[in-house]
Amino acid sequence: MKSITLLMISLLLSLLHANAQELSVEFGGGTGQAYVYEDADDGVDVSYAVPFSAYAAITYHKPEQYFGMSLRLQYMNAGIEGEDWQQGLSTMKGDVTAFSTFVLLEHLKTNNTWNFGYHFGMGYTTEQLRKNLALQEGITTSRYMSLMGAGVVSYELSPSVSFRLAPTLLWTDPVNSLRDSSLWQLAGDDLSWLVQIGVAYHFN
Repeated sequence: MKSITLLMISLLLSLLHANAQELSVEFGGGTGQAYVYEDADDGVDVSYAVPFSAYAAITYHKPEQYFGMSLRLQYMNAGIEGEDWQQGLSTMKGDVTAFSTFVLLEHLKTNNTWNFGYHFGMGYTTEQLRKNLALQEGITTSRYMSLMGAGVVSYELSPSVSFRLAPTLLWTDPVNSLRDSSLWQLAGDDLSWLVQIGVAYHFN
C-alpha cells in the first residue's frame, strides 16, 4: 500500500511539473468526532475527546477536465479514556494521533463566488496510540490503508484566494473494519467525521 501511495505521489508531482499554472495550495484545520463506532459502543468502556485536525494540500487541475488530482497531508489527534478491552481491561488516559497521506480526485469549479464540489481517494495512515500520557507507557504504532471522502463548499474571495468548508468522512483501516468483530482493534479500524475550514491560494 505504501508503494502505491508513493507511485501516485510521483505521478502527481510529474503532472505539476508539466504545467505549474494549474495549481493551488490549501491549509486548514477543524474538529468533529473520532472513531465514531467505538465511541458509541455500549459494550466497551472507551470514550474519545473532541479531536483536533489539520491538513495541507496541493491540487493540480486543468479547466477542461472534470477531476483534478490532489495530494493531501492529514493530521488528527484525540484524547482517549476508559478500559483497554484488548489487554486485560487496564485503565487508559492517553491519546491517539493519526497522520495520513492521501491522493484524491477532486471536482470543484472556481468560476462563481460560491462553488460546490467534492473529493475522494485513498491513502496511507500511521497511527500512534498512547494509553498513558502521564507515564508515557503503552505506546503502539499501526500502519494501514485509509479512505477519505468530503463535500466542499468554496467562497472565492478573489481570483487567487478562496475560503473552503469541507465536511469530511475518514475511514481508517477499512480492510480490518470488514472482518469479524473479534478481530477489531482499539482505535484504528473505524470511521471519523471532521468539519474542516481552510484557505486556498490559486496560482493562475
